Amino acid sequence: MHTRIVTMKKIFTLILCIVLVSFTSCVSEKLSEEEFTILWQEYLAREFVESFDEQQSSKQRREIMDTVLQDYKVSPSAFYDYCKTKHPDKYKLFDVNP
Repeated sequence: MHTRIVTMKKIFTLILCIVLVSFTSCVSEKLSEEEFTILWQEYLAREFVESFDEQQSSKQRREIMDTVLQDYKVSPSAFYDYCKTKHPDKYKLFDVNP
């Protein structure tokens, strides 16, 4: 009986580890340069349509980008983290607070 409990604990621990590993891999989404470029081009197209003759505020730009990210099902934190690291000049356009 004791060995059965020990075996069940080992199996439970193994299942828990597998679940945690798969969960953390989903949480730490990575963005590639190619994906960033697609998102950025879509953002530019939408910004052009919405602000044909006016300058967008940081808040308006952020709202447009958030809509793009939602449509493409990309985590905003993954996008903004990547943007901050790889494209700080573009990141400043959104005035995103860390």
